[in-house]
Amino acid sequence: MRNLKKLLAVIVSICVLATFTVPAFAADSTLSADTKTCADIGVLVGDGGGVTPEYGATVPTRVQALVMVLRLTGNLADAQAFTGTENFADVSKASWAKSLLAYAKAHPELGFVGDGTNFNPTAEITPQEYYKVLLTALGYAIPADYAYADTLTFAKNTVKLAMGGDVEKFTIDSLAVATDEGLKAKVKHGSKTLAAKLVDAGKLDKAAAVAAGLYVEAPAVVTVASVSADNLKQVVVAFNGAVDEDSAEDVGNYSIDGYTFESASLGDDGKTVTLSLDAEFELSSDYGAFKNQTEYKITVDGVKDASGKTIAKADKIAFTPVDTTIPSVKEVTALGTKALKIVFTEPVKKSSASSTSKIKIDGKSIAGSVKYNFSDNVIISTTMTVGEHKLSIDGVEDFYGLKVNVKDIAFTVAEDTTAPEIVSAKAIDLKKVEVVFNEPVKAVTKAYHTSSSKTATLPITPDDTKVTLTFKDAMSVNNTTVTLENVEDYSGNKATRTVDVTPVLDTERPTVSSVKVEKDGSVHKFTVTFSESVKEDTTAASAEEGSNYVIKDKDAKVVSGKGLNSNGSPSDNSITYTDSKKQAVFSLSALLAAGDYTIEISGIQDTAVVSNTMMPYTYSFTIGDTSSPTISRTWIEQDPVTGTSPTKYDAVIYVQFSEDMAVEGNGNVVDKFKYNYTLNYTSPAAATWVPISTDSTLEMVAPDTLKITLPRSTINYKDAPKLGIKVTLVSDVAGNFLAASNDYVTTTSVGAKDDIKLDTIKATATNTIEVVFKGILTNISANDFKVKVGANERPVDLETYSTADGKTTAIFKLYNEDDELDADVGANTDLVIDADPSTQDAFGAIIESGTFAIEDKIVPEAIDFAGDVEFELAKALTPETYTLTLKFSENITTAVAVQLYSALTVKVDSNDTKDDASITNIVVNGDEVTLTVDTSGIDDGLTGKVDEVNSVWEVSLLDANNTVKAIKDLNGNAAKPFTRSAKYSDVD
Repeated sequence: MRNLKKLLAVIVSICVLATFTVPAFAADSTLSADTKTCADIGVLVGDGGGVTPEYGATVPTRVQALVMVLRLTGNLADAQAFTGTENFADVSKASWAKSLLAYAKAHPELGFVGDGTNFNPTAEITPQEYYKVLLTALGYAIPADYAYADTLTFAKNTVKLAMGGDVEKFTIDSLAVATDEGLKAKVKHGSKTLAAKLVDAGKLDKAAAVAAGLYVEAPAVVTVASVSADNLKQVVVAFNGAVDEDSAEDVGNYSIDGYTFESASLGDDGKTVTLSLDAEFELSSDYGAFKNQTEYKITVDGVKDASGKTIAKADKIAFTPVDTTIPSVKEVTALGTKALKIVFTEPVKKSSASSTSKIKIDGKSIAGSVKYNFSDNVIISTTMTVGEHKLSIDGVEDFYGLKVNVKDIAFTVAEDTTAPEIVSAKAIDLKKVEVVFNEPVKAVTKAYHTSSSKTATLPITPDDTKVTLTFKDAMSVNNTTVTLENVEDYSGNKATRTVDVTPVLDTERPTVSSVKVEKDGSVHKFTVTFSESVKEDTTAASAEEGSNYVIKDKDAKVVSGKGLNSNGSPSDNSITYTDSKKQAVFSLSALLAAGDYTIEISGIQDTAVVSNTMMPYTYSFTIGDTSSPTISRTWIEQDPVTGTSPTKYDAVIYVQFSEDMAVEGNGNVVDKFKYNYTLNYTSPAAATWVPISTDSTLEMVAPDTLKITLPRSTINYKDAPKLGIKVTLVSDVAGNFLAASNDYVTTTSVGAKDDIKLDTIKATATNTIEVVFKGILTNISANDFKVKVGANERPVDLETYSTADGKTTAIFKLYNEDDELDADVGANTDLVIDADPSTQDAFGAIIESGTFAIEDKIVPEAIDFAGDVEFELAKALTPETYTLTLKFSENITTAVAVQLYSALTVKVDSNDTKDDASITNIVVNGDEVTLTVDTSGIDDGLTGKVDEVNSVWEVSLLDANNTVKAIKDLNGNAAKPFTRSAKYSDVD
């Protein structure tokens, strides 16, 4: 006997007649649109006169329903040819259908068993029987999905059939309405409608279905057609063709920088997805809502079309949310006499929707509580009388602040004495089950599967009509009974409900839905959201395992410090995973510097019984300017005014900052009320601070330099005991305030214009010197600089320079190509700056002159021995032990053994693979390092030993050396990582 589910895969058109004639249609303007549609596409053929109004008023019979089921399951041809002799006792009432009835008798899984003896072929079809036929065609079965007694409720509430026909007097016209609804409904576990399924199976004429508006031909390639948002909480992604439901509703396939999606819902058209932002947050500053009329960019990657083919990635599609519509009430439903469900036309804020003060019933304030169901509905628990009532709402607001103001919405309250009934259930994995009820569920006391000891995790939190159960013990892959105790609705009705599910293994890998990097006070915070629940324990595959996250800079080098270890990973105890949000959060100990970064996430597993490991994921992000500006330099220029008595002075104070400063907003640097001065700065705390005169003029003479022109007065600022200035609440152009750690106040002394000091001087290569100046230079002359080694001065050439944070970095090269410094930059190596340099800033301040020591920052490197030998290799006295000697560009030293052994590796090829040898000892001698290597664990597959003629040896200094400095020069510079390889016979 064929399995019914397999039979349902072959879907054919519907015919309500016992005869199998071609469709006929009698044109008549009084026919309903649905009846005409069914006739046009051939699912209604009519009687001898075709599809007429008279025919539409007739009532179909049970034998006609059998014909429909046989066509819907693809078995009509088999039934017509069936030769079985066992039949129903009343077959003579429909002798023309003898073979069909015999087939039904032999296949009780079709659901037409009659009373066991008689079929009752001429009995009229009830609405319940016909909707059961439609549900069967859509892929739903009894008892797996619903009980026969609940057919109409299940069809309306779960499958969302409109049930627009007359179910009291069920005629052919009513059947046509129901059929049209069914053809437009999506089949179970699919994105196609029943009509599309019939067309694609070749059982319904495509041209007729297209003409009737039941079928839209899919484009050759499905792509994102548009992205829009008419409110600030949801984004609508429209595709140009039908898409796969599971992948379309996976929030991990959509990303907007900084935002997290709570859910994705595929519309009834099979090609429109509505994405809702995280329910927890309400403000745009929390990334919980968009800003109105602000452009955003979304990336769609991983969604499949209806055929299962992955759609090409749509990268950073721009859209602009525009919310101009005042929210209203979409639906009001009384849940018995103790609760009321209100659905709004768009998402509304929890903070406003949760207040009973904004809601009135029959003009009176209510006493009760509000449960907010993200993001567009609430359930109000309050006592109401049976009968008609009116609802008014004033003040519930959407995420732009537009407020609901509706009055006198009529609704009816009736007694509810029935506990919630299960309408569907499915196992997501061997430990998780989703159960859907026919009404909102308030509470479930306990749930278990198989036996009462195999319980679900408490508390069980219903989500409207859906209850998700997570079990401690895994179910088997066989049919399993799930029990829910004390399932309670909002009228207080309780009952224990059971349902059978067939669990399947979760084989879907978890993915990263989004990564949010944000400034959180004085640190950077990372929020990683996953597509499903992942492990949160202390295993290596956990979301709380620091090594699963690696942060790198724009050059793909790991970032260490500021809360990251030498591998670029946060510590385990800094990570917090919250399963309800599917989010891992960790903070660094400081702010990252401005620049481009990546975070690599890998190795994390989901919570499925058989865990699935995520594919490695890389997220790129940019850190803007987050550092507070500082005052780089201040100076005063003052001239006495000739002929004044007492003497008056014209004075100008310059304040130069480390960054370009804001000239508007809260941090406006030219706001004169932010400046005070004192003439006695010997003790800033004890100084008497005086506001600068309101007659002063403030202007920016450079993006980073403020000029304060003081009014002419008798005050001799320049010769005062000590002039000081206080600056309050000014910010750079990025919004970072000055001296935030000191209540945004900075004080400093002001004197004559000094020379610009040097900050650092480093040799970064044997022919390269890096000099950092404490000021922004506008003219740099290489002639001002010499490199002195002993008594020998060498000229330099300016290669490049850059400015940042109020400083100038200049890179000089030794002028003569043959000139080189020693790799260890001896103590007798200095930078000499002429006594009267021409290098200066925009205000004429020159750099300081003199002789300055050069710091060694030249990185030692592994170099060849004579004859281009990569390294020296020799066999030691102990069998299977070798010595491998490396040569460096300068004398080096080593760190403690544990760091050294972890930073070096030696590999030897064997049997077409490279195996790790064991380093047992390390000896340093000047610029050479000798490793003792044990190869006893290496087998070439032939001799059991290393092939001393053909083997290739490979020695590596890992990137970790940049941080741990296992090998470094005598000045502490870590040796440059390398991999050097050579054939044994070439280095022996």
